[in-house]
Amino acid sequence: HEYDAWKMITCVFDQPNSVIKFYINGIGVSNATRTSALTTNTSRFFVGANSTASSRELNGHIAVLQFFNSVLNDNEIQKLFSSYKGRYGI
Repeated sequence: HEYDAWKMITCVFDQPNSVIKFYINGIGVSNATRTSALTTNTSRFFVGANSTASSRELNGHIAVLQFFNSVLNDNEIQKLFSSYKGRYGI
């Protein structure tokens, strides 16, 4: 993917199946299996930064950040991308 262009990056955690899915611009690019349970804690949550390595911070802007309380399917992610792409010249 080219630099200096808006991209919609989506990550979905399907907890019942222990699968994490990654999408770029509404297209699935990778899956990973989570082998350990998620735990609840009071640690800070970072977006665009690494809490232990400042050299790995995002060099750009985050235009939109959304969290959903349900697992989005492929069709929902594609529709979400379609709703944003005109706004960002895609």
